[in-house]
Amino acid sequence: MWFLIVGLVLVLVLIVVLWIQELRHRRDFAKHIPWVRPYCPVLGNGLLFIGKDDLQRFRNMQKMFEGDRDLFRFYLGPKMVFGTNDPGTAQQILSDPNCMDKPYVYDYFLAGDGVFAAKTSVWMSQRKALNPTSNANVLQGYLPTLCRINSAMIKRLEVIPPGKTINFMDYASRLAVELVCATTLEYDINQLDDPDEFAHNMERVFYVASRRMLNVHLQLDAVYRWTKDYREERELRKMMESYAMKIYESAEQKFSTPNEADQDRECEKTRTLVQQLFANKHRKFEKIEILHNIYTIIAAGTDTTASAMSYTCLQLAMHPEHQQRLYNEIIDIFPDDSEPTITLEALNCLPYLEMVLKECLRLYPAAWIIMRESTAEVTINGLHIPKGNKFAVNIYSMQRRKDVWGPDANQFNPERFKEGRPATCHRYAFLPFSGGRRDCLGARYAMISMKIMMVYLLKHFRFTTTMREQDIRFRFDALLRINGGHQLQIERR
Repeated sequence: MWFLIVGLVLVLVLIVVLWIQELRHRRDFAKHIPWVRPYCPVLGNGLLFIGKDDLQRFRNMQKMFEGDRDLFRFYLGPKMVFGTNDPGTAQQILSDPNCMDKPYVYDYFLAGDGVFAAKTSVWMSQRKALNPTSNANVLQGYLPTLCRINSAMIKRLEVIPPGKTINFMDYASRLAVELVCATTLEYDINQLDDPDEFAHNMERVFYVASRRMLNVHLQLDAVYRWTKDYREERELRKMMESYAMKIYESAEQKFSTPNEADQDRECEKTRTLVQQLFANKHRKFEKIEILHNIYTIIAAGTDTTASAMSYTCLQLAMHPEHQQRLYNEIIDIFPDDSEPTITLEALNCLPYLEMVLKECLRLYPAAWIIMRESTAEVTINGLHIPKGNKFAVNIYSMQRRKDVWGPDANQFNPERFKEGRPATCHRYAFLPFSGGRRDCLGARYAMISMKIMMVYLLKHFRFTTTMREQDIRFRFDALLRINGGHQLQIERR
């Protein structure tokens, strides 16, 4: 019997050795590219993350991207990934038509058939069909709803006792999910039993997915299915599917049988996103695609916007001189105490607000790291990289490079965006909404909704905080999460 056991062990060892040799052979083309240590053949750079808490994981990930290397290698288990925080290298990766696929880790977000994670061939037809939903006519049509919901949010904030410390992200998340559902999906989340739970569960989906990314053993389905993360994911999936189905059924009743008047080209220019999903005559969306795009819209429009608003309010609380200057600008355009009459033209008359938002998006990009996979051979920095290789662009690190943004790159300074983007900056040095052909569909919507939020907030409240920049620490997550929350006090003006 022991002969059989020894034989099996020898065979397994031989298979592993041959597998490692084959991996090394496949990677010979990149052997001169710097790589991250410590490294071991099966775990890759996993020792930097396994057994570490979320704060240390984030710090270790950032250390990997330190230095002036335009391109380097790191390993998620046995899988090699090319990393960069260099704007020029990022442009080559993100603008290459053969480097538009999202790699396997995006499957963990439960939205593989939507514009967020779909393969390029599917994504291209979906994106073409949905592009009209971000035009000025559609965005103008959202303004009354955006204003109405922001006004209701002000009433919720007014009942908070003066001086009480709150995690502003809790309120921003509820506001953001309500806004994105009421506008792009034409659905009132107050119909749900617990609207706040809806936003919380979206955050948990991202967190569970991020844990699986860095834990090499969890990337194996056979192992993952025995973990508590898998059980939580199943519960989250059920709840998210339940939410999405309610939105789907509501929209199906309204838009599944469009009348002929809705089919002309002019009407297409004013359709909301959910209308395009159901009524587009050029590209029929399957049910699973609609559901996954509902997930995508909610996630992209909720966590990213809420995160940006929370960091903005926190920075203004830390820098009262900037808060006062922004308040003065808003009062100049919307002077009375009544409900502001907000138009796209009026929002364009708030240049300092745009500067503040861009500076916060630079310091705190929600999607702080993005990945791509090549579908054919690509050439990056003169290196010919075969099909199937993976790339990671660290936007957080790139947007804080001192050789790009100056010695004060880690400091809050809205003036750096006085002329739009600093003239000395590469156009890919600032990517708060990603870049290349696969950039964010909702970038214009996000900026408009954030401007309206800030108008309402600063007209009614003054923000203070005891937090300082050195208190801000990040934990590893799919989105840039602050440890301990955005601790603010609000005071009625």
